[in-house]
Amino acid sequence: MRRRNCLLICLYVLMTFIAPAITEAFGPQNPPSGFHELSWGVDIGNMKGFKLEKSDKYGKHYSRNNEDLAFEGVPLKSVTYKTFENKLHMVTLTFEGQSNFEKLASNSKNKYAEYSELKSEHGFNKDIEYSWYFYYFSKSEKKHIATVRLKYDFTTNKGELSLSNMQYSPPLRLYFNE
Repeated sequence: MRRRNCLLICLYVLMTFIAPAITEAFGPQNPPSGFHELSWGVDIGNMKGFKLEKSDKYGKHYSRNNEDLAFEGVPLKSVTYKTFENKLHMVTLTFEGQSNFEKLASNSKNKYAEYSELKSEHGFNKDIEYSWYFYYFSKSEKKHIATVRLKYDFTTNKGELSLSNMQYSPPLRLYFNE
């Protein structure tokens, strides 16, 4: 009995210290589950208020009538909803201004934590991109399930925030097969 209690206490202490370390190592796994009230995978093509803007082999791009052109306190230029095989897989928000970029970057860093950063300078062009990747972990696999990407071009003062779910997006082979 005493040995069993000691084992349980050791297991409890171990989990108290190990679980947070594992969670921190993999980062928070709180990918966006959609955009506003829309969940990934929903068919927006038949929903009232959406207008088809473009269609190609990569899917369909929609705009929304009476769109709220603000996100997390940042005024937006446009919001595009992208579907593949009639399933919502990406939302792209465009905006202008460095202060708006900095606000979205700060909000995203706080919300999603660990990120990768890509900076580039080509002649007069200077831009930056932050990306957050979300994975599903099991014993046998690590599967990319979602991405949040924030890009900003300091030359044009224009930026883009995209939220995407890989489960419903076009397969990679579609981009490489012509």
